[in-house]
Amino acid sequence: MKPMSIEETFQVASAVLGNAEELVDEAGILMERGRFARAFTLAHLACEELAKPPVFFTVAITITQGEQIPWSKVDKRLRDHMTKIRGGIFVDHMLTPHEDPDADIDILLQGLRGGAREVDRLKNASLYANWRDGRMMKPSEVISPELARACLQLAQRRLRMAQGFQEGLLQITGGTEAGFRAIVQQPEFLAFMQTAQGITGHMNDPELSDAEGETIVRTLLGHPDISQLLSKTSMAMDELLRAEESQPPDEARP
Repeated sequence: MKPMSIEETFQVASAVLGNAEELVDEAGILMERGRFARAFTLAHLACEELAKPPVFFTVAITITQGEQIPWSKVDKRLRDHMTKIRGGIFVDHMLTPHEDPDADIDILLQGLRGGAREVDRLKNASLYANWRDGRMMKPSEVISPELARACLQLAQRRLRMAQGFQEGLLQITGGTEAGFRAIVQQPEFLAFMQTAQGITGHMNDPELSDAEGETIVRTLLGHPDISQLLSKTSMAMDELLRAEESQPPDEARP
């Protein structure tokens, strides 16, 4: 992939969100027509697509810090299915209010370990006939209406969250590099990034073990400053979603 400017990261994130919205809409059409397996497929692909904007946001932040960006690794992260599935699970956790944070971190780690692989398996099961329970089964025999509906609802929720974040980002920055730099160079944001990067600095180490990775996740999410910010963010996002759900259908976001 070619290097991008900060403003280009805004543009590609908007394009990705537009495509995710189309995938969600088309999944809904298939649900209405009883094509549950393919509805699941498109809803799942929408979820994978929605894991990309946070990557572009991180790239934009890195640009402001004047650091070298490994564009080939960014491209790999955008293409790798398991990375996108795990990214979606992680963002879900960060933007969801938690009554018992420690227990919920355990649930998150379970999702990042086995849950992501199961989601990827179901995606393939929704597309291809394969052996299951000793016989060859079509996707329509594997993906139930309930499973397809749950995946579509998840995609719809993630889409609303991503659209809300993108709209807020464009509003406070004006969609410009100068506006973005002004936000990320505020002392509070710089302090947050220093804390986060101090904890996650070795996350990209190829020699990092699963246990070490899980320790970093626990340390990051358990840090008082970070957990407080995530708590405020998740509550604000939850209020936004509840407000949208309470609107009449013709007034809600399309």
